[in-house]
Amino acid sequence: MAMDSKKGTFYYSWEPAAFLADHEFVMMDSAERGLYLTILLFLYQEQGELEISKSRLKKISNWNETDLKWKKSLKNVLSCFTVQTQGRSLIIRKNRVTREIEKAQNARQQRVKAANARWNNKQPDDADACADASISQCENHAKGMEGEGTKRVSERETDRPSNQPQIDPSWLLQTFDRVAPLLKPRDTGDRTVIKGIITHVDCLVKSGRYNGGSWEMLIKMAVESTNKQKPVAYFIAAAKNHFGDYRNVSD
Repeated sequence: MAMDSKKGTFYYSWEPAAFLADHEFVMMDSAERGLYLTILLFLYQEQGELEISKSRLKKISNWNETDLKWKKSLKNVLSCFTVQTQGRSLIIRKNRVTREIEKAQNARQQRVKAANARWNNKQPDDADACADASISQCENHAKGMEGEGTKRVSERETDRPSNQPQIDPSWLLQTFDRVAPLLKPRDTGDRTVIKGIITHVDCLVKSGRYNGGSWEMLIKMAVESTNKQKPVAYFIAAAKNHFGDYRNVSD
């Protein structure tokens, strides 16, 4: 069962020595290593469980080899994971990833408890409550920006500096939770692209190239996309036109 992304964390230990000591990984060619690492990164992104079709996996891994090579390489790479088939989709897990996620979550909870003990001012006792408090604070601040006369940035107004403070990662998760039900993403690939766009907008706001009104603009785009034949595709195109390509940090 996939873990709830709201209870996850954004940082995990990554040990190069563990990869170089893994015989199966060392024996892979460069294309197979790329596929292996792509799956691994998506597993962390999806909190330990990746549901995806073979065709979608081939697409997001930018596979350029022959079909014969794809079938052989996919078999070799998937042998390193626990895989179940559900219809046309693969359910992929890896024990090491699950352990690292649990370790990171435990460490996060310990840091929150330690901070609460230091401040001793009736802060929430658990990590989830603390995250919920951060979400509320960020949401109230974002709504208050409009009331204070903050001007929305026009489509290509990128030079005006922003005074908005850095946004907690929990705010990004809440934005995704507001956007995803509107767009109804088909699979993990769609969800990952949506998260990428949200993170891209966050970077633009933090850098001062866009202001806090960009968040409401993003929600508006999602609402407008609901009436389209392909909501996700329309949303991606609209976001790219307004904020630039989320895959290109120079935009």
